[in-house]
Amino acid sequence: RVQIEELKAIAEETHHPQIRRYYLLTEIYFHELASRDEEALKFGLDYKELVQSAPEFSSAQHLAIAEGYLGEIYLRLGKFDKANAASEASLSSFTPEQMNYLRGLELAFRIAFFSGEYKQAQAYIDEARSHVLFDEEDDFEGSKHLVGRWHYFSACLLFTLNDFKGANRELMGTSALLSDKKGWNL
Repeated sequence: RVQIEELKAIAEETHHPQIRRYYLLTEIYFHELASRDEEALKFGLDYKELVQSAPEFSSAQHLAIAEGYLGEIYLRLGKFDKANAASEASLSSFTPEQMNYLRGLELAFRIAFFSGEYKQAQAYIDEARSHVLFDEEDDFEGSKHLVGRWHYFSACLLFTLNDFKGANRELMGTSALLSDKKGWNL
């Protein structure tokens, strides 16, 4: 918290939008990690307001990213309608062939999954697997993790639907996640 408070003081002193952006993102991450999602929401809404008001961030992509953060927070709060609206707003800013669109589908899948919309969750899996960047044979490390995450999502869905054999088969495609150092370790 000491470093975050220092960043806050610098942001307030300088009124520099980029420093304020870093401060707000740090607060969002901190409160999410501390499971204080109501607090994270306050900073998420401030972040969206900053993106909408600062000329430095006036782009559809910055707004889409802000909506993605809000979607994640609303999901964690169990506010599925708001999470879904934020997710849709985020996805609408990207074209379907972009990597960010595919990443946005992950949030959309998790919202559908956790809200019990299993047919929609399966539709997101199918859409992701038909994406131009989804290549099971690609040797690029990032692709292996991407493919592994979607195998994991599919395994979770199949397990929830009592298809244990299918879930187990999907888990075989998650091996790239076992060595991932970005928090995706199974």
